[in-house]
Amino acid sequence: MEKSCIGKDLAIANLVKLLRIQKHDYLNQLQVIQGMLQLNKADRALGYIKEVTREIQRTGTVMRLADPVLVALLLSYVRQAMEKEIKTTVMAETDMRQPGIPSDALYQLVEVTWNSFIRMLAEGTESKSLSLSIKEDDKNYVFDYCLSFSGLSLAMVKEGIDPVKSLVSSTGCDFSVEIKGESCRITVELPRKPG
Repeated sequence: MEKSCIGKDLAIANLVKLLRIQKHDYLNQLQVIQGMLQLNKADRALGYIKEVTREIQRTGTVMRLADPVLVALLLSYVRQAMEKEIKTTVMAETDMRQPGIPSDALYQLVEVTWNSFIRMLAEGTESKSLSLSIKEDDKNYVFDYCLSFSGLSLAMVKEGIDPVKSLVSSTGCDFSVEIKGESCRITVELPRKPG
């Protein structure tokens, strides 16, 4: 129990750090746009604005989630992955208002999953990406992770997945993994509360 409180505190601290970084990024983006406009490069400025808008929209779907600690955790891990040059995308197509496992178990699952995947992908030499899609069906919330990597052995990939598989099994959630070449798809199904 105490461990997850530490995780929550860390998530909040990371969220504050992330907000500071994002503020700095937004100011930089505005300066880039201003520079393009001053150089009469309106077409380039428009293209850049569209690119920045797409990025903000991608990140914004995480805000759809109802649990603020879960949002903070995911955003902080996205930032950590990006700092390790791992291309990262998270798409939330649900608000996850009714998870069928305790919040602490959900937070621990997110922490272990992201820490394992970031650690594993950081060992890769070239193109590394991690995408997460969060959806719901009639009975479950589905966390669908897609990882792409190069320079990792199959043993390294399995070593990165094992802690997640072990934890998922202990929570009573469903887990599946499919490894093909230099990509891997991991699906975790968390039960929803009925209703």
